[in-house]
Amino acid sequence: MSYTSETVDLAARRAERARARAARREGRGETLRIQYGEVFIAELAAEFPLDVLEPLQDLNVDLPLLISQALQLFSKTSDDTVSNEAALEFIVGVLATNPDLPKEIVSMVQEMARRLFGEDGYATFVATRPTPWDVADLATLLFSWYGVGLGESSPSTTPSPAGATSNTTSAPTSASTPAGRGDGLEKKAS
Repeated sequence: MSYTSETVDLAARRAERARARAARREGRGETLRIQYGEVFIAELAAEFPLDVLEPLQDLNVDLPLLISQALQLFSKTSDDTVSNEAALEFIVGVLATNPDLPKEIVSMVQEMARRLFGEDGYATFVATRPTPWDVADLATLLFSWYGVGLGESSPSTTPSPAGATSNTTSAPTSASTPAGRGDGLEKKAS
């Protein structure tokens, strides 16, 4: 008996995804160069490295309580906007139950940036003395670069031809299902 094996080259598959992503971005390139003026910070690959998320494991927060407080915040508003008073009450409540949270979040974000930019890139970035608005702008850019956003999803890899609706996979009724309770059942002879 002969045994054959299929080989999957993950590096080749990653390179192919990077090329496809670059094509979807209308030729923006396979890497994203981050710089501050003329100062180079880092060059990021087209795919998000998973190890960047590892610091999230160390975040010491009672997630169910946090979700509960967020739901309470949104239930206090009559429309889609959150009042400043309700938002401040939410923040104070979160900080009261998690007093170390600000320090933990800052440490977590710093470690994630180190992992994303590398030690030298992170040191260069910090040397630019970024503002909270710089960081928020960079985060928005990175979410866009990596194709992450609220309410977004990746397009289907196999779209229907010419935007046509796909066909159903089964008939709306089945011959094996009786029309009514006990009606139409065949009796088998023994």
